[in-house]
Amino acid sequence: MDTNRSRTAALMLSVVIGLSAGPVIIAHADQYHGMNAGAPVWNGAIQFSPAKAAAIAATGCRAVRVNFRLDGHSSWDAGILATYDTVVQTALANNLVVLGLFSNECMSVGQDQWNYDPDGDGMNQYVIDYSTTVLLLVDRYKNQIKRWEIWNEPNCWSVDPSTHDPRYVGCTYMLPRIYANLLAESYKQLNYYAGRTILTDNGISLVTGGLLAHEIGGSFSHAMDYMQQVYNRTSVWDWMQTHVGRRYPWDIFGYHFYLATDTTITATRLDQYFNQVRGTQAGNNDPAPVFITEFGWNSASGVGESGQAQNMQIAYDHMETKSYIVGTYWYQWVDEAYPYYWGVTRGDGSLKPSHAEFTVQNQDNIPPPEPQVSISADRTEVTVGQSVHVTPSVSLFPGTSASESVWHFGPDEQTVPGMPVAIERSFEAPGDYEVFLAVTDSNHLSGTSNVIVIHVTEPLYSAADFDQDGDVDQSDFGYLQVCYSGSGIHQDDPACFDARLDEDLDVDRDDFGIFQGCMSGSDVPADPQCGR
Repeated sequence: MDTNRSRTAALMLSVVIGLSAGPVIIAHADQYHGMNAGAPVWNGAIQFSPAKAAAIAATGCRAVRVNFRLDGHSSWDAGILATYDTVVQTALANNLVVLGLFSNECMSVGQDQWNYDPDGDGMNQYVIDYSTTVLLLVDRYKNQIKRWEIWNEPNCWSVDPSTHDPRYVGCTYMLPRIYANLLAESYKQLNYYAGRTILTDNGISLVTGGLLAHEIGGSFSHAMDYMQQVYNRTSVWDWMQTHVGRRYPWDIFGYHFYLATDTTITATRLDQYFNQVRGTQAGNNDPAPVFITEFGWNSASGVGESGQAQNMQIAYDHMETKSYIVGTYWYQWVDEAYPYYWGVTRGDGSLKPSHAEFTVQNQDNIPPPEPQVSISADRTEVTVGQSVHVTPSVSLFPGTSASESVWHFGPDEQTVPGMPVAIERSFEAPGDYEVFLAVTDSNHLSGTSNVIVIHVTEPLYSAADFDQDGDVDQSDFGYLQVCYSGSGIHQDDPACFDARLDEDLDVDRDDFGIFQGCMSGSDVPADPQCGR
């Protein structure tokens, strides 16, 4: 719900400072506190100037969330892309790590299009076009931006969507069934379709669009009722689990809160909301850590400037005790016209008490968490010489990078520089092999994955003897034909994994060639080692 359109508009147009470090003068590396800086581009002019970036960085911030908005362009043409190239470079030049935001403003059409769903399946042209925009920008900035937020406040509305046409309820409300597909399709464009692995290859993570929690009208609006509807789209998440090996496309859970607007916030009050978040996540097997991508207090309200600073301190001090909250983002840098005084600086550039508190908070030197690492395998029982395809999932703290990854395959190790990618591994002797992955980041912190035990036995049948009747004949050839995918096209159906005879991820002419070499004919015993 949105009763303050100016604030909501400002949120949509925002550049948000992400995880921060300490001021340059004492070289701390906090990497936790953040700041909205205002629209990066407005009416063709860059607002996120080198001077503004330097002023924000001087408080200790070391990251910035950039809202990639079209700013009146009908598409992402060369002109607007060049403008954002400059914005990104300005952030990096001031040691500000960029968190990209795909809000509604990355597209040229509105709510009547994104909530158009006459058949109720949650898919429409907007979802397709939005996800291709995600692909364009993530690929363009894959070396500079490692975190991307998918939408902003999808539960925010001006009139109740339960009683009104959701195409005309205002704010940034998106039907939960459409938002589930928006998240999934964005992931698939980046890390599934056409064999792309942009996220995996570049250590990029997706963040859910920050849900809006508030107390407007005395309500307890924690926003997790909306998110439960997203979780309930089980067909979307079952597809993800089957085809990409993970249930949800996000690595980090985004959340916004605007609470106790006219009084002093308390830890108890904050926990009422945080407990709702973690309880709903746990109930849906979602272990993602949390980014508080927006929160703040308006000093034009009852709290005043001193109360704004006090509430900032209370909220930060409490959130720092929560290991699952891995980053926070204050709203915002500078006051707008009265009565929208959310900033830590006034409109004339002078500093408010909250600016001093924000700078102090950036001296906390909070140690970042270690890498979060998990692995999955396409099979856990193989014969000697048969490969296992192991896929890693690594979540790094914003501003860090992977320096080294070490695969463990029983007694053997394989070290690769930087971020790990999916790997094929075969075993030359029978036995049980413990497989796991350790990743060390640029903070010299290491995270270790779950352990998968691979059971390896001696082969009883040729790799081309798909029906395991002792020969390689026309029935086996029929199976190979059914599983044929073509060169470079992944064969991801688990029922067809055995057809990948040359141990890449497609079934093509090379696999047919191996099959021909193993062909024995009906009732003629085939060599068990053939095709291994």
